[in-house]
Amino acid sequence: MALLLFGTIINLFLYTFLKSVTISNYFLRVLLFIVGTTISGYSTGRALSLNLLKFPIEHFCVLIANRSNHSFKFYRYSIDIFCVSFSLLLSWLYQLPIVVREGTVISLFLLSFMISWAKEKE
Repeated sequence: MALLLFGTIINLFLYTFLKSVTISNYFLRVLLFIVGTTISGYSTGRALSLNLLKFPIEHFCVLIANRSNHSFKFYRYSIDIFCVSFSLLLSWLYQLPIVVREGTVISLFLLSFMISWAKEKE
């Protein structure tokens, strides 16, 4: 239920309060994306460390890390790298447009780092 409310709040802000805001400068858009990714990664990591919410991928990584010798960060990065690699492979095999762009690469490195850092932070 909390995850549904989380999405509803995001939609409320994006499509109601911020619908008239348009950022046309590319570097400002990238900067805002980095700030948003940092905030969301930190928030997700803190929610995980407090056991408030169980996000599916992150909870899966926590469960696997608890039963193995590898860390949460290892599994979280592994899933991200696998998904991006799989997307690139499918694009190459089926001659589809490549949809992995700068936002995907930023998220690949920054989101998992922030989640792991905030999760371990007390």
